[in-house]
Amino acid sequence: MRKPGVAKAAEAAATPDATALLQAVFSGSGYLAALAQRSPDLLADCLTRDPDTHLDEAREALAEEVAQRPAPRKRWSGCAGSSSAARS
Repeated sequence: MRKPGVAKAAEAAATPDATALLQAVFSGSGYLAALAQRSPDLLADCLTRDPDTHLDEAREALAEEVAQRPAPRKRWSGCAGSSSAARS
């Protein structure tokens, strides 16, 4: 059974410019070629999404994730009271 993204990826890759781009990318990166074969939905998404919109969405998602994380602890809290002379 074919994955649903295969038809969408094939349609997006059917233009001469997209075909040339994909040939160059896949010939230079076995990892990306294998990733496209394993995840045609991801390939279709990459080929059909507006890159600027995708970047904006990724930035927003990252900002939300960072905002939800607790503040990092100070690593050198035990040294906070030491003088600079002691560190020299």
